[in-house]
Amino acid sequence: KGDNENALKAVKEARAADPSNIDLVTTEANVQLKLGNNEAYSTLIQEAIAKQPDNKDLIYNLGVISSQSGNTADAVKYYNRVLELDPNYINALKNMSSLILDEDSAIVKRMNGLGNSSADNAKYEALKGERMNLYKRVVPYLEKVLELDPSEQNLDYAKTLSNIYRSLGDDAKASALKSKFGL
Repeated sequence: KGDNENALKAVKEARAADPSNIDLVTTEANVQLKLGNNEAYSTLIQEAIAKQPDNKDLIYNLGVISSQSGNTADAVKYYNRVLELDPNYINALKNMSSLILDEDSAIVKRMNGLGNSSADNAKYEALKGERMNLYKRVVPYLEKVLELDPSEQNLDYAKTLSNIYRSLGDDAKASALKSKFGL
């Protein structure tokens, strides 16, 4: 009914009666999320994970919340944990690839801010190397996404991977991907 305040009150009463019920913990967490209380949500999800340490969905949700709040290091930690539990968890693969590729824009910005001196040219080459290493780090995540779901839904991932292959000088893989996905 959209009455989140009363829902929160009811779920807290239910939790008091049955404090070990993980479904009630996650229900309270979801109500807190709807109310915009990300910190309370995160705390409750961590409580639920303490009771179910291998619950990949709960861990994934912590990764999402961490990413949304700008805590990339925690997001990466949570996504990596999910992928340890389930290497085929496609949303964790997608989100990891996005987090890695987010680093690219900062590198490009630094590259574009350089001049033409020999010192700047050396910095440019170093940044170019960083960028290539970043691309090498993201490739396995993108490849796995497309392996798991090669549908049109993931066309953007195919385009991104194709462009990365080209940047890395792997034109054969880029062309194969373009043919496979009709890019």
